[in-house]
Amino acid sequence: MKKLFFSILVTLWTVFLCGQVFAVGNIIDRGATSAETTAQARDDVWLSPKVIPDLGTLIPKFDHNTETLSGDKVLTTSDKPVQLLDCGGASRRYCILPAEEDSTDKFFYIYNASNGSGERLSIRNDSPSTIVTLGPGMGMTFSCDGTSWEIYGKNGIYYDAISEKVGIGTTIPTRPLTVHADASEIFLMTGVENHGLMLQDLPDFASFLGYNGSSYNKIEFRARSGAGSQLNLSTNGSVGIGTVNPTSRAILDVDGVIGLIETSAPTALAGHGFVYSADVAGTTEVFAMDGAGNAPQLTPHNFALFEPDPLEKYPWSYYAENKALGVRINVDMAGAIRAIEELTGKTFIYYEDIPVTVNLENLYREKWINNYIKENTHKEEISAEQAFETIETQVDDTSNILTYEQDGYELNGTIVTPKFKPVYAKKTIKVTRLKDNIEFDKKTGKFYKTIEPTRGQAELAATTDFTFNPPKWISDRL
Repeated sequence: MKKLFFSILVTLWTVFLCGQVFAVGNIIDRGATSAETTAQARDDVWLSPKVIPDLGTLIPKFDHNTETLSGDKVLTTSDKPVQLLDCGGASRRYCILPAEEDSTDKFFYIYNASNGSGERLSIRNDSPSTIVTLGPGMGMTFSCDGTSWEIYGKNGIYYDAISEKVGIGTTIPTRPLTVHADASEIFLMTGVENHGLMLQDLPDFASFLGYNGSSYNKIEFRARSGAGSQLNLSTNGSVGIGTVNPTSRAILDVDGVIGLIETSAPTALAGHGFVYSADVAGTTEVFAMDGAGNAPQLTPHNFALFEPDPLEKYPWSYYAENKALGVRINVDMAGAIRAIEELTGKTFIYYEDIPVTVNLENLYREKWINNYIKENTHKEEISAEQAFETIETQVDDTSNILTYEQDGYELNGTIVTPKFKPVYAKKTIKVTRLKDNIEFDKKTGKFYKTIEPTRGQAELAATTDFTFNPPKWISDRL
């Protein structure tokens, strides 16, 4: 029966390509105008891959049932083969297929015609056990061989056309694409057989791997269209940032500027070295630390233990400390060089004036504003009623097709045929969703709102509370 059904479809395609197609007693003339063809097609055939995605893009109109459910739908072998079912606003309805022993060579196309996001239509056999759950705007074909119902189409994929979210292995997608797998690996294959990306979630770690069919290869991350590789994970164990081919002589290869945000000095750790930045007298300075706890300051302007010569235009120093020894050292390098110059009569320090391109006060003010926003941002618990909002949004009205438009072509065997899709009228629906600045804590079961000062509030506070207070050696020379 199934073979006969698909043979009829192929025959209809052949007749259509010869110049006409028979559809419910009428003929579509390929020589007719676009408007005439569209009007007749709307009356006599379904051209919508959304309405019958698994049976082709241009087929005769089947005898169908359109129904808004108020409860479960129990199908019998005498019911119409195409079922367009609306959940009627319910979060879930069930459609139960006839008993397998009574349904040999029977098929049903079942489509979830609901307009509300999250209105799920679960298809069950007569056991009853759920075979698959259809999201709004999703349809599948079910065929029975007398022992079980089989699915033709997107088995395992849940699509909610209203919220435009896809679930694989789950009927409650929380993101545009949500994948739930019982296995520890998810493989995304490219156009080349057995090539692609593999996501592994193992007991001790999770990994993201590039696979070329026989071995793992490098992965590149690109932040924008047309950009070169921004982050490259190489098979030699190196990480490249801003470079495509990180050298094997370095674990981290960076082509660009490395920014270090102020932090607390790390705790020394044998066998490890650190580079970090910390605040020194209101200025961000860069340090290094070795495994013995030695922490020299790399930016040479620390004058914690002495006052530089006020006549020195640009003083510098050497500074280091060791918390294991409980000692720090501060050397007046500019003063030492000046003493050598005086003893030898030679000049070692040379100055040249350059344009001033940095406004230090603006930099300090910007730092103060950012810290103000960070320090005054907090979370407040709110009620569930305060956490949600109801908005109006425009969605397709799948019960009201305005016209059809061509949507490219497809290849059927050796024949190129046009594809069509419906253009629906729009309708306004109300959707309840979590507000943008609200978080739900799964551990406490409570809702929290993030309270963050605006940039304007921080700038206003800066007008009265900010004080430009650079290190003395800088302020003396500004």
